[in-house]
Amino acid sequence: MACEIEAARALLYATARMIDAGKKGYSKESSYSKLLPSDLAVRTAIEAIALMGPYGVLKEYHVEKRLRDAKITQIYEGTNEIQRTVIALELTKEAGTKAKAKEARA
Repeated sequence: MACEIEAARALLYATARMIDAGKKGYSKESSYSKLLPSDLAVRTAIEAIALMGPYGVLKEYHVEKRLRDAKITQIYEGTNEIQRTVIALELTKEAGTKAKAKEARA
């Protein structure tokens, strides 16, 4: 879990550096930076509950609250389904641009 969290953090920081540098066209990267950490937060919370067994769902341990908090990150500021759509559109645009460039060289 810690490894995946560090990878998500690195992705987020890389995207922030792109934006701070004034680069244009960071839509795909910002969607990656919303999608991956929010999905990871839910998976990590579920794993934490599983590791704790029956104690994981008791309110006094606050793990179940972490799952609820993680789940909301998948919903607000653009649902993860919307982020997946944005990523797919950007990848499709990139593929089309590469195909046109390849045709132009041929």
